[in-house]
Amino acid sequence: MSNGTVTDHTMESSEQEFRRLIAWTRDNPGDWHRICDPDSYDQDIGYMAELVERLYKEKLFTVIYFVFYTNTYIIGVDWAITRTVNECFLDSPVQTLVGRFRRNLELAARDKLQKQQEEHRLN
Repeated sequence: MSNGTVTDHTMESSEQEFRRLIAWTRDNPGDWHRICDPDSYDQDIGYMAELVERLYKEKLFTVIYFVFYTNTYIIGVDWAITRTVNECFLDSPVQTLVGRFRRNLELAARDKLQKQQEEHRLN
């Protein structure tokens, strides 16, 4: 029988997140495949921002962390990670961290779009 220790609570939270992940992967197989094999898709930063938002709503924080660091090759994602880390302390609430990361992804996407539009105008 559990004596209510922090370890028990952490295990229960982890198990709950695992159950949410199983349900999410069942309902979102295409996204799950993109998460597991990002090199096989033409990922873009807008998709990443939307994916992080959906994962956050499902409280799949471990998967968000995985998504962050397996997609640093996408232009702007590495910048968004660095900027978010520089803006926030690790003891910031998860909502703040994810919100800042999403905002930074959106800023990077907007910058990329502006550069593409400028290049198009010049050509």
